[in-house]
Amino acid sequence: STVGTAGFSSGEADFISLAMDGSGTPYVAYLDYGNSLKATVMKFNGTSWITVGSAGFSAGEALYTSLALDGSGTPYVAFEDAGKLFKATVMKFDGSSWVTVGTAGFSAGTAQYTSLGLDGSGVPYVAYKDAGNSYKATVMKFDGSGWVTVGTAGFSAGAANFTSLALDGSRNPYVAYQDGGNSYKATIMNFVSNHPAIANAGTDQTVMVSETVHLYGSGSSDPQSNPLTYNWTFYSKPAGSSAALSSTTVLDPTFVPDVAGNYVVNLVVNNGNIDSPPSSVTITALSPQQAIENLIELVISMNLDHGLTIALTSKLKVFVYRNSSNNMIAVLLLNSFINQVQAQEGKKITNAQANQLITEARHISNVIIATLSSMQSGQTITQNGVPASYNLAQNYPNPFNPTTQIQFAIPEAGNVTLKIYNSLGQLVKTLIDGNMSEGYHTVTWNSTNNLGNKLSSGIYFYRITAGSFVQVNKMILMK
Repeated sequence: STVGTAGFSSGEADFISLAMDGSGTPYVAYLDYGNSLKATVMKFNGTSWITVGSAGFSAGEALYTSLALDGSGTPYVAFEDAGKLFKATVMKFDGSSWVTVGTAGFSAGTAQYTSLGLDGSGVPYVAYKDAGNSYKATVMKFDGSGWVTVGTAGFSAGAANFTSLALDGSRNPYVAYQDGGNSYKATIMNFVSNHPAIANAGTDQTVMVSETVHLYGSGSSDPQSNPLTYNWTFYSKPAGSSAALSSTTVLDPTFVPDVAGNYVVNLVVNNGNIDSPPSSVTITALSPQQAIENLIELVISMNLDHGLTIALTSKLKVFVYRNSSNNMIAVLLLNSFINQVQAQEGKKITNAQANQLITEARHISNVIIATLSSMQSGQTITQNGVPASYNLAQNYPNPFNPTTQIQFAIPEAGNVTLKIYNSLGQLVKTLIDGNMSEGYHTVTWNSTNNLGNKLSSGIYFYRITAGSFVQVNKMILMK
């Protein structure tokens, strides 16, 4: 149905352009023969058309008028300006009058079939049939002070008649025109922006030496929502490190720091057109001594009872300040620390403080145990991750109280028994008795016998039988 008729009582309204505001109110702009051939803009108020204003110049022609509205409903018009060497002029209505935003085009010539578009920030773009460029469709953007050419669409030589412009949500311009090089059909082209993607290598991390680091590139993005490819590289590593990335081209690679210090990793992403600037993430790898020193600082920061602080940290301080490399002792000290914290939980240490301290101490201990177990096993691993031979590793920690871990390796599935004997040769605990798959296995013993009773301090022996393989190792329970 007819919304309304714009224009004037008698005359012609040429080169009509239509736009709608956010509430669906229609606006029209046209070449106004009743107003010195200026561009007139009218708004429909629900019952009739109201003149918003007349753009243009004192007397002349505003040809090929195009209209656009910004997010607040402010109208802009663009037209081929006969008063400015037929360049494309853009004007904005400021509420009471029209203000010239800028004049696009070239030194002298014709900017025909001018079309106007605004991006989400109100930045104007114009497209026109460019007589200075083989009559291709040219798109220009106003950068705040002048017009910048975004790109030239069209074909080698011909006519891009009746140019029309639109922008998508990512500010990519599209032009449509009557294509003189294609039987005067309607051709639509979009401009592929060379704006780079944005790399995001994630947040800095603090870990321990030998602890697997997970890198995250999922925060990277592309303004045009193009798919990304990833390129991770080490920018720097501590002296002597041979750490390597699990992959340089996946979204979330990993690596294992092998020397204490800072590892700086760069990420560059590509959106199919251009590389992004690099984004860096720093991974700080701590030695066991440094991690324990941080644990001491955490205890001090809690402002606990002075005597309790000394009791919790004195032995750990000796380990740190002597720069001890005996990580078995570190595990024993950490287990003792955990026992002390648990004894004071809900008394001199709040539940939240105890949980924080125990979590940190167990984390340090677990990383050390995993590292020691890996070093102790000395196994050759086949390509599918299966050990090449049977092995029973030394338990860690040793001495221990009250728990310890025993690792063993079997190259093929079969029946396995793992039993613990006291110093008199008496069986006290059966840890495993049954079929097991090939691979590496770890079992924890909590120093109880088969009846669930706690055992006393002393020397114990653990014996594995797997097929024809038999091995016995010694361990010490020290309370």
